[in-house]
Amino acid sequence: MTPTRFAGAIGCAALLAGALLTSPQRVCAAGDAPAATPAPAATAAPATTPAPAPPMFSSDPKIAGAQHAVLAFAKATSLPALKNTLTDRSAALIGVITVLPMSFIIEMAPDQAPNPVIIPALKKDFDAYLRRYGMDASTVNNLTAIPPKVQGHGHEFLLGLSPFADRLNGKSPGAPDTETSFQLQEPLPSRLDFFKFNTIGPTRVKITPQDPKALQLPGVDTFEAVQEDGVWRIDLGDSDKIFAALAKAMKNAHKND
Repeated sequence: MTPTRFAGAIGCAALLAGALLTSPQRVCAAGDAPAATPAPAATAAPATTPAPAPPMFSSDPKIAGAQHAVLAFAKATSLPALKNTLTDRSAALIGVITVLPMSFIIEMAPDQAPNPVIIPALKKDFDAYLRRYGMDASTVNNLTAIPPKVQGHGHEFLLGLSPFADRLNGKSPGAPDTETSFQLQEPLPSRLDFFKFNTIGPTRVKITPQDPKALQLPGVDTFEAVQEDGVWRIDLGDSDKIFAALAKAMKNAHKND
């Protein structure tokens, strides 16, 4: 999974976005050469690909619930879809992480947006949105925890970022088939045999990927499926631990600049 890449200091924000967030609008860093256009491949007869076998779900309702949650998470390719697959506290975490590269473009690098003309109005609305949740766009890069006003409101906060992502890419919010500037690649393989599921409580299932770095989010090697409001959702774990791991990763990134 490749994170969004931007010039200069936004590299750190992109690092925080991790593998979950990417951008169809790649902004070249200083000194990058445009990628060469590959020559057209020779036309060949299309190969017949067998249809994938349907997933085999466990007869244990808790494990099956966790399996369905993993597949929904793995197939989420938009912020609204991701919101539906996460617990509220994990939605809050990913929302705050999403704010970092968005705020960098809006506050510090508007010329790198796909449509810089829209940035002044977008900045006004974005600043107002963050203030509702006790944040300041110019200082979000210093966050070390989920802000108090976001806690308990993670789903609504993450969903509320989607229109700003649409606007950054010049799309009408909520338009069908909208590709946002901050779009998801599949955060995990959508294969149940890639994971080990262990029940650790009546509403909790531990999920261990074959590759402990599959999610590519610092601080998250294993995660859980949690039954929240009667729905099985993915919980990425202790946000304080994740923020600490992100801070360490940012520090290491600075050393390599």
